[in-house]
Amino acid sequence: MARGGVSTEPLGIRMSCADNNRDAPRAGPPFRRRKEPPPTHCAQQLASHRVRVDAADGGAPSHTPRFAKRDPTHTPPLAMAKTRRTKHRTHVEATAKPGETKNDVPKSFVMKRGKLCDLVSDLTEDVRKVMEPHTAVNLKESKTNKLKDFVQVAGPLGISHFLILSATDRSKYVKICRAPRGPTLSFRVHKYTLAREVQSSQKNPRSPPSAFRSPPLVVLNNFGDAPHQKLATITFQNLFPPINVKKVKLSTCQRAVLIDYDKTTNRFQFRHYSISAAPTGANRSLRKLLTTRQAPDLGALTDVSEFFERAGDASDASDSEGEDAVAARVDLTQDYNRVAKAESRSRVILQEIGPRMELELTKVEEGMCEGRVLYHAYVQKTEDEVVALEQKKVDSDALRKSRKEEQEQNVRRKEKEKTEKLALAEELAGRKKRKRDKSKADETKSTFDKHFDKKYNVGGINDIAKEKRDKRRKAEQKEKREGGGMGLGAGTPWDARVPGKAPAERMGKGNRKEGSPPGRTGKERGKRRFRNQTRGRGKACGRRKGKGRCLVFRLLRLHA
Repeated sequence: MARGGVSTEPLGIRMSCADNNRDAPRAGPPFRRRKEPPPTHCAQQLASHRVRVDAADGGAPSHTPRFAKRDPTHTPPLAMAKTRRTKHRTHVEATAKPGETKNDVPKSFVMKRGKLCDLVSDLTEDVRKVMEPHTAVNLKESKTNKLKDFVQVAGPLGISHFLILSATDRSKYVKICRAPRGPTLSFRVHKYTLAREVQSSQKNPRSPPSAFRSPPLVVLNNFGDAPHQKLATITFQNLFPPINVKKVKLSTCQRAVLIDYDKTTNRFQFRHYSISAAPTGANRSLRKLLTTRQAPDLGALTDVSEFFERAGDASDASDSEGEDAVAARVDLTQDYNRVAKAESRSRVILQEIGPRMELELTKVEEGMCEGRVLYHAYVQKTEDEVVALEQKKVDSDALRKSRKEEQEQNVRRKEKEKTEKLALAEELAGRKKRKRDKSKADETKSTFDKHFDKKYNVGGINDIAKEKRDKRRKAEQKEKREGGGMGLGAGTPWDARVPGKAPAERMGKGNRKEGSPPGRTGKERGKRRFRNQTRGRGKACGRRKGKGRCLVFRLLRLHA
């Protein structure tokens, strides 16, 4: 040991010993140990798991030091294998309710049309709320759209009815159309009240969003037997999907549309209500405590019983205005809400949502906003007038058909003329191109060739002769290639080499050896000799007029 208590042993040995037992005291310089970070949430869970495992093995729960020496005989517990997560289908296709199919559910477009359509924009939004959920809530219509545009998209989307709202200087109108072929019922709106105005007049307005997830019930009252009233009855019933009384759920019946016909004024009263149910025979304070989710204020009370024994709270009267409480009591067969349960007596409460409308049926048309008028409230026609109008309609249809056929013929004729005009234009363009190419070729010629063509190549005679000569030369070259030189072997007599003539005819005048080519006359030999001497050069003649002779022989060579 050295002075001061410092060990002289190697530092590496001391460190290896200290690694085996970290808690054992060691000699040497006082090294500072690094502070361990505080245990995290995962470390705490791991420590608690070790305690539980030790307790399960039968021993006392004890924490194992982090760097302590592990027991070689100890076997760690088997880790649980990972289980595959079960996927649940969340995107389920929306299907129709029990008792109805997709084709039986009517769908609608609610839109505003006309020059003064901005006057009925608020009423249009309220009518869309009434027709929910089977209507286009976010339908964006513009003034440039035609009715034909909506009819074309109605088929693929399954739209069955159009509700068209319009306004004029005198009044506002509502048209209910059956897509795509009619009929069309036109109503005049004498009076109307918006939904926000109805709710502002109520003390406790009720319009839950869950009520608009299902279609409303339709209640028709005092409809007559007249043809136009029967048609109105069928139209109002088909605006909303039918219900199956045996299979319907009471919890989906949260709205009602009431349409009442007044015979004295010949007008229809349109109302829109929300439906709720509350148990009868219960204390009013208790019923409010169960129906609302807010805690009551009991600060001014000394006992809880005072909250239920207030004066005037123990009433079983209905909250509906002008409704008999006894007549509104029903026995529920299903659970309606979290208060009104099955096999309990409850009372039905109706509360108006809005809008209100007072409608008058003015006209019934056979088609989609067009066609023969089946009913009119102000115009009456005799049988003769009706027959005359029908005949006029037939004549107009025939005239329209003939005009359409004539228009189609004109279209075909114009298309034919257009194609002919295009073909003529292409031909003229080709001619111009050929002329332009010829002019470019002329520019490349020399001055002598231009004067020569202008004087002697009239009508392209020399060009035709040149083409024939080139064609003949190509044929001769082809025969040479195929026959090996002159078409036959070198030892073949000349008479046999020239086809097309007999040997006697191929013989020339004068003496010649057998097998030699036919000779030429003196005139032919002189021409060839002179041509060879003056070919391409005028000075070979030795005179000034030699150039003219070269031109003559050149003409002869071109016409040969």
